[in-house]
Amino acid sequence: MYSPAKGGVPPEMEFWRHMPTVWDDTRVINGKIGEYATIARQKGDERFVGTINNQVPRSLKIPLSFPQSGKKYTAHIYADSDKVSTRTKVGIETSSVDSQTVMEVPLKAAGGEAVWIEPQP
Repeated sequence: MYSPAKGGVPPEMEFWRHMPTVWDDTRVINGKIGEYATIARQKGDERFVGTINNQVPRSLKIPLSFPQSGKKYTAHIYADSDKVSTRTKVGIETSSVDSQTVMEVPLKAAGGEAVWIEPQP
């Protein structure tokens, strides 16, 4: 269990521990200059998707058509949440996804979301 008093690392830092510094592929999924952007990156069988938002709350659809067709993946979703007690207010959820999945992403003003996608065994 995470404890800031004991110098622990918040659970949402897991995303940064898995994210590589060198990529096999980078794609812009959607965006509008000055408003929002979604960028997906791949390293091997893993994908990392990041979305940032300006000051206007909105909801975006993010198609995951880039994973390999016919395979199942686990998406670890790190998003703004008022339901968590960590200092960063980042909630973590997991979901089973595939190349047909379209994620519905609600974004707060000046918010964002990060997703680490790994193949299921």
